[in-house]
Amino acid sequence: MSYNFATQSCCMRFQLRWHQLRSGDTFFNLAQQFNTTVECLQRLNSWAVPTNLPVGCWIVVGVMSPTTSDCRNFQLTWHQVRSGDTFFGLAQMFGTTAECLAFWNSWANPNALPVGCWVVVGVSEMGPTTTPTTTPT
Repeated sequence: MSYNFATQSCCMRFQLRWHQLRSGDTFFNLAQQFNTTVECLQRLNSWAVPTNLPVGCWIVVGVMSPTTSDCRNFQLTWHQVRSGDTFFGLAQMFGTTAECLAFWNSWANPNALPVGCWVVVGVSEMGPTTTPTTTPT
């Protein structure tokens, strides 16, 4: 199956940076390596157990959009790959497109998703949090 990225899609506003986990990787050393924080890695990879990172699987080490690269502004939705999963089927399940899934999960072979690993099935950007102000009466 091939994917056509010529069409503009909202999913293409988000660029994910990936790292394939190796033996000995920890959120602490990955935070140093990718100039981020342990907090950001934990937030972006909510599925991951920091004390038991699965070697061979992929984690997000950064997210960028046209407006921000602050990890606190992003919410990722994850799905653990099961036997028989395809980008097409996952797109239908999560209300997105196979093209978006292929774009977000650039590391993945869409014809052979690795069972047990996690894929991003949704990316949203949250606005900055502000404290409400009150006007004296």
